[in-house]
Amino acid sequence: MCLMVLASSVGLGYFVQTSLLAPLTFACLVAALGFLALRAGKRRFYAPLCLGFVAVAIFLLGRYSLNHESLTYAGLGLLILASLWRSKPKGHGCEC
Repeated sequence: MCLMVLASSVGLGYFVQTSLLAPLTFACLVAALGFLALRAGKRRFYAPLCLGFVAVAIFLLGRYSLNHESLTYAGLGLLILASLWRSKPKGHGCEC
């Protein structure tokens, strides 16, 4: 539903049909995981990426397998948390 609103807000409402929502959702989740993995190897900090995988699994399970709304929102919340965790600057200690 949200993807339909986003697509219609940019003038692509006719393009999005119900049969396209699942692949479009999956593509957006893969893109989110890709951004989480972007510098995970360079920073040697894989925890946000692992949390992102768990979040996507919970989201997909809640949305398409169990049809459970609270699991869907929990997965999205965890994905946002993983994104915020990844964006936190790496601390270099005290600059005294």
